[in-house]
Amino acid sequence: LGGGNHNVTWDVAGTTAAPFSVANVKISLSTDGGQTFPTVLSASTANDGSESVAIPVLPNTTTCRIKIEAIGNIFFDISDANFTITGALLAKIADFDGDGRSDLSIFRNGAWMVNRSTAGFNSFSWGLASDRLVPGDYDGDAKTDYAVYRNGVWYIQRSTAGALTVSWGAASNDIPVPADYDGDQKTDVAVWRPASGTWYVLRSSNGTALTQTFGTNGDIPVAGNYDTDALADFAVFRNGVWYQLRTTGGATAQSFGLAGDTLVPADYDGDGRTDLAVARASGGLFTWYIQRSTAGFQQLQWGLSTDQASPGDYDGDGKADVTVFRPADGSWTMKLSSNNSLLIQTFGQNGDASVPEAYLP
Repeated sequence: LGGGNHNVTWDVAGTTAAPFSVANVKISLSTDGGQTFPTVLSASTANDGSESVAIPVLPNTTTCRIKIEAIGNIFFDISDANFTITGALLAKIADFDGDGRSDLSIFRNGAWMVNRSTAGFNSFSWGLASDRLVPGDYDGDAKTDYAVYRNGVWYIQRSTAGALTVSWGAASNDIPVPADYDGDQKTDVAVWRPASGTWYVLRSSNGTALTQTFGTNGDIPVAGNYDTDALADFAVFRNGVWYQLRTTGGATAQSFGLAGDTLVPADYDGDGRTDLAVARASGGLFTWYIQRSTAGFQQLQWGLSTDQASPGDYDGDGKADVTVFRPADGSWTMKLSSNNSLLIQTFGQNGDASVPEAYLP
């Protein structure tokens, strides 16, 4: 999984003693099946047969290989077979079975109903009709967990670690902003307090609190990974401007969209970065404006203005698909990024709430 640390091992037999006497090696990554190795995972590490390295966030890539190269000598070795790096961001949007694809899923009067793309239909009662949905991967098993927020309390049903109740946030006006702020591949419980513009994060990696003031009353919190380091960045939207406090690049501001637009940020080009995106209602229709960080600007008309915007990776290619859920007839209309095709499926009924929409601001 891109964005995490993984262990690389190699055979040191015959390389540490004379005549080779290799003390250190360089570890590099190829994404073209071993033709080139442009990404250095470790410039120099002890030749002891094992090293933990940070895997970069990439689009889903199936032709990856590792090269171990002696420093100060000529020997090197390349892994025998290709392996896959899975994009870190979108695999967790409403993916209840962990297959890397977003699942059609709705919330109805306290019941979650999921049409899992691999494991089939499932219904689970968790929460009240008035709760705010806060789905995420709270236990790091790559499966979405059922979770709701109610008056400052988080009720989470983790898929492997069981039920969890966490009091985090004020009962009145705090806005839940769950995301992975510490890079451990687990969703962190977090809220943004409009009155002071303060973010309160409970880091799952060590149980400590992270507090940051960023934004003002009236802003819309839009946390996301805007700089590819696999850490959620603090960010707010204000009158057409996205203000971001990036963990690697500091504060920045980008103008995109208008006040009143529906905010639909997601990774639409599969590069591991959250892309600025809005859906604008006009004449009863939605027009989507997407500023993809590597693939450029995209504009398309998709859905009615009464639909629920529900972008997610429904085809498993590591890119968000422009999607709307229409409660009036229970239809999901998807523009699949893998082949640019239209897919319409029916799941749900009038009055249902789209679970993928819960990931949006």
